[in-house]
Amino acid sequence: MAPTNRLSCISLLLSAVLATSACGEDETGETRHTLVAVTHGEGRFVAVGYDDIERADNLPLLMSSADGLSWTRHDASLPRQELHDIAFGNGVFVAVGGTAHPTATGASIPVALTSDDGVAWTRIDLPTTEPLRHVAFGGGLFVIIDHAGQTFVSTDGRNFTPAAAIPDGYSISGITFGAGQFALWGFHPGVYLSPDAQVFSEKPLVDVQEVHCLHFAAGQFQGIGITSEGPDEQPTVTSFVVTSETGDTWAAKVGSFPCHGLAESNDVLVAGSGDQLYRSVGGSDFAVTHTAAERHNRLDVTVGDGVFVAVGVDEIDTSTDGQTWTVTPIPR
Repeated sequence: MAPTNRLSCISLLLSAVLATSACGEDETGETRHTLVAVTHGEGRFVAVGYDDIERADNLPLLMSSADGLSWTRHDASLPRQELHDIAFGNGVFVAVGGTAHPTATGASIPVALTSDDGVAWTRIDLPTTEPLRHVAFGGGLFVIIDHAGQTFVSTDGRNFTPAAAIPDGYSISGITFGAGQFALWGFHPGVYLSPDAQVFSEKPLVDVQEVHCLHFAAGQFQGIGITSEGPDEQPTVTSFVVTSETGDTWAAKVGSFPCHGLAESNDVLVAGSGDQLYRSVGGSDFAVTHTAAERHNRLDVTVGDGVFVAVGVDEIDTSTDGQTWTVTPIPR
């Protein structure tokens, strides 16, 4: 488990994640149903996460929908481990997980699942004992990262082989693909880049101590970096918008934008931040279009067949224009 430091806690606080984190437990005492990632493929939305159960190990949460409105769970027979990420490519869904948090009482095991339709799932084995944290698809290749920073690659989503290991891999917070490269980011002042995960090069980010989020949309990498100065008790945090068209050179300027998921369709960008969803049209500033009930945080956004789907705590939001949203409670 990665050590908890001031910057990691600041990043988690900026994320406004209410589920148990390295900075403290949810104080509501309620069971929360949390979807952390969503993707679209083969005419179907698929989302993954966990049931956050008070005083018990979290349970897997995996569900699918043809329209983003009616959802069916497919997790009854899965290992009792959290699911962390999902990707689609080459006609295959790949989901990854494995519990890795201070309150877990059961053994933590790596979980990798594959499916052709998002409904029937098959578990696959990877040569690691670490939980699997992230997965992305691009350039005909799936890349999985485990909790220690070891990467695994596959062209078919079923047979994975070890590739490069990332130094201090516990600090990696996510992976995205764009401009022909996989980009890994997290609690360090740079981005790791590779076209195939065999060798990664680190690109430093000026003025940034860590990357809070990173996506590829509207023809460029774009994300949020932060720095922290002053005493631990009351640090001064500065947010930067970091951008790059190719990943080789980066620009950083003081600012921010909603960064929990970023999806684009017909010149419309939709993103989440905290308990709100935002829309930008034609490069305009983001404007709030939906506020979730009871501070239910939005954690990821995708788009498929002209429909935006946002997921997070206890609800799923669906929209055809990013402006008007239909709310669906997460099935119990």
